[in-house]
Order: sequence, then C-alpha cells, then structure tokens
Amino acid sequence: MRGGRLIVTGLALLAAAGCYNSQWGEQKAAQQRNAALAAPAALRNENSAGGGETDAPSRSASARVQQLRVRALVTRSFTAQVIDAPRHLRDLLEDVNRVTERDLGVHLELVDTRPWEPANEEDIEKAFDALRVTDAGDGVDWVAGFAGALPRATRSFHDVGRGALVGKHVLVRAPSSAERHDNIEKSFDELPDEQRRDLEKRLRRHRAAAVFLHEIGHTLGSVHETSSQSIMYPQYNPKVSAFGPSANDVMRAAVGKHGASESVVAREVIAALERAPEGAFVASERAQLVQQLESRIAASSAPAQRAAPAAAVPAEVAVPSTPELAGADRERFAEAHRAAARGDVVAAWNTGKPLFAAYPRSMSVQDLRCQVASKSMPFDVARRECTLLMKLSMSAPAP
Repeated sequence: MRGGRLIVTGLALLAAAGCYNSQWGEQKAAQQRNAALAAPAALRNENSAGGGETDAPSRSASARVQQLRVRALVTRSFTAQVIDAPRHLRDLLEDVNRVTERDLGVHLELVDTRPWEPANEEDIEKAFDALRVTDAGDGVDWVAGFAGALPRATRSFHDVGRGALVGKHVLVRAPSSAERHDNIEKSFDELPDEQRRDLEKRLRRHRAAAVFLHEIGHTLGSVHETSSQSIMYPQYNPKVSAFGPSANDVMRAAVGKHGASESVVAREVIAALERAPEGAFVASERAQLVQQLESRIAASSAPAQRAAPAAAVPAEVAVPSTPELAGADRERFAEAHRAAARGDVVAAWNTGKPLFAAYPRSMSVQDLRCQVASKSMPFDVARRECTLLMKLSMSAPAP
C-alpha cells in the first residue's frame, strides 16, 4: 500500500512538471513571435520589394554616386553615453548610405571628427544655434553635431534632432537606451540573452539612422510627409524603411543642383515641392517653406552693396553713405560694415545689432543686417532678418 502511494505521488509530480513545461514552452514561443514583430524594418530604398534588405538597384543606382563630405562635432556627453563612439559613427553612416546611395545617388563620407562643447546642450534649439556659429561648414557638405541623449522617452523627431531647411547643419542626440533595455528585459525574459541583446542593438541602430536621415531630409528641402511609412513623418516608427516618393523627388532636385548658388537650389526645391501630390506633405509646412525660399531668391536679387572677396578688400573699405543715422550710429555702422567686409560675421552682427531695430527704414542698415544673417544663420532665421530689406526693396522707386 505504501509503495502504491509512492507511485501515485511520483506520477502526480511528473504530471505537474509536464504541465509547467508546456506552459513555459508556450510562453517562450509567444515571446519569440513578439520579438519578431518588435524587430525594426531593414532600411532600404523606396523601390525595394518586400520588407528586408536588398541589393537591387533603384532608379538612382545607375547614376554616378556623388561623394559628399561630413564633419562631425561630438560632445563629451555623447561620447560617454555611446559605447565606442567612433564605431557608432561608422555604423551610422553605413546604415544611412544604404538609403542615400540608392535613393539619392549620394554617399556620405565622414572626413573629420572634432570635439565640441556647446554652452547649453540640454536645450536643443540653443545647441543647434551654437553648432552653426561654431562651424560654418567650410570645406564640407554637412556639419553634423552629436549631443547627449534626451533624458526621457519620445517618438518625436523634433525632440532628438534638428536639420536646417535647405542648409548644411544637422544635430542629433545620442540614442537613449535605458527604457528600451528595461522593456526588452521584461517583455522577453524567456529568450536567450544573446537574442535580447541583438534585438536591442538592431532597434538602437535603426532609430539612430532614421533620426539622422530625417534631418538630412530637411537640409535637402523636404518638409514632413503625411505617411507614417516615410522617414520624413514627424514621429519615429521602427517599421519605417525609406523616404516617401515626394520627399525623394524634392531631395533629388536639391542634390541635382549641388554646388550651384542658393537661389538656383531654392528654385529647384520650390518646383519639386509644388509638383508633389496634394496631401503628400504637411500643407502648412510646404507653403511656409515655399514662401521662405521665394523670399531668399528675392533677397539675392535685391540691389545691395556686396562686400568684395576677402583677398580683394582694400585697406580702407568704402562704407555706404548713411545720412539718416546719428553721428555715433554712423561710426557704429561703419565698424560693422568693415567687419562684414573682412568676413568677421560675429563682430559685424554684434556691432550692428543695435542699429537694426533703431533704423527699420534705412536701406543700408537693413542690407547689412540681411547680408550678415544670410552668412551666419539658418535659412528660416535669416529670412526673418531680411524681411525689412524686402519691404524696402519693393517700395523703393524705380531708377
């Protein structure tokens, strides 16, 4: 009888163990399926078939790929938060080029990396302004700033990056991984460590590349697209794999005029924005950028005394006559004008700034304001600084 009870007890334990193993197996299988769903899409060009990577050429692949140069300015906090920052930058451009080479015929080459410490890294607007002041981008096609991570979760590209509209400056934050790491650990605790680490790495790389591509898109003239499947959608989506066709059309227009004058590039971008199907872009953003670019074109054609190249500037720069200015202000204007002529835009702006608001109807003062702003500020900011000059130019009597 005792032996019978032992046999029954043993069978009960085996049955219980079998039930437990079955549930564990189902839970692990469910986590495997969820991990596959959580994995990011492979970045690809808009014409790639399926959801994975492909080496099939797009319509741009047959064209000669342009080699465009990138200079990276990296903060200490970015370096501290990213494991092996040099490798991170190499991986980033490798992922970015997978899209730009196929869609735009452009290969981004990292030619220089420099340390950079903005005064206010936490405020992305101020950090972006500091980036443009620190490095005007001489000798490169893009200046890319890399700052510390945002201390909170967000899906908005606007929180973690900036790109100058039709410009050459981008700023991105380090990928914040603490929350993602915790979520992966909790959601996929039955999966092997190696599989969890691989999923986390793939999500981190995809997000970093998507943010950088989004800001590059702005520098090449694209505003936000309305499709959540486009990299130019305002919010990050781990399933995004390419730019939308309208964004690509605008960016190709800008790339096609690379090296031309600002007004030539502006006209090409305007034409591409205006031929996009209705609803492809956020309408208000498209209208605003078209207006800004038209103002820039008008500013470039407005009559103005342009400073001679630095090598040709004489010892005594000819200063425009400004009888409308008070005596002390005329001297301040002359000092600012001379600074602009020798290329010292910071000194020119700081010296002339008190005059800009004091003399809104002075063509010479507002021309100086617009010239300096155009050389030292992002497009949308410079456009505002040129507003008064545009009004004066349009109201001036014909010669």
